Amino acid sequence: MPPPSSHAIGRIVLTAALVCSTGCAGEFRQRYAAAPVSLSATGTKTIAVATHDRRSRVVEGEEAADQTGYDRALWGGRRPVYVEEGLTLADAVTHAVCMALEARGYRPVPVRVSATDTPEAVREQLRVAGADRAVVVAINDWESSTWFGTDLDYDLTLAVLNRWSDPLETAHLGGNQSLGLALWDPAAHAEAAVPPAVGGILGRLLSQTTLAPLLQ
Repeated sequence: MPPPSSHAIGRIVLTAALVCSTGCAGEFRQRYAAAPVSLSATGTKTIAVATHDRRSRVVEGEEAADQTGYDRALWGGRRPVYVEEGLTLADAVTHAVCMALEARGYRPVPVRVSATDTPEAVREQLRVAGADRAVVVAINDWESSTWFGTDLDYDLTLAVLNRWSDPLETAHLGGNQSLGLALWDPAAHAEAAVPPAVGGILGRLLSQTTLAPLLQ
């Protein structure tokens, strides 16, 4: 079989570019709130849950609170990636954690806080919720980047508080996770791969051995 001509190769490249340009148009959202978070602990306590978005670019107004990263086009352009319509990243994380706690017998109470709130203000809002325990997830950094594959950079801190919002224990989890390659449709691959990765990261954070006993 003869090799393809330069014209044929050109048509293939042009077709790929057109597909990418079509795929990269419009708003791109991923489902974070339904991320499957697996917990090892079980219990019946009432637990107030807040997520404090402390990403500097969000606090300073450089990025929207619902933005999670970028999808990069073949020619070097990029478009923002967001969580579900009507939610911020903090909202989505809180929802995912609450669903996981409820599945393990707890009674979660979501508490919405602002990226511009101080840590002291966040603890006060959790105290007012009047729960047996409180957990606050601080998003120090979070960014997904999709080109021919998807990478996820994350830096999270979790604090467990008593009913008076006194800190009992904290844990930290950060790193970079590669979610694999998809040369033909990277955006669709990211849409499928990111939610399970989010759930796995949150599950590891919540299930650290120093934290789980405090929730029981």
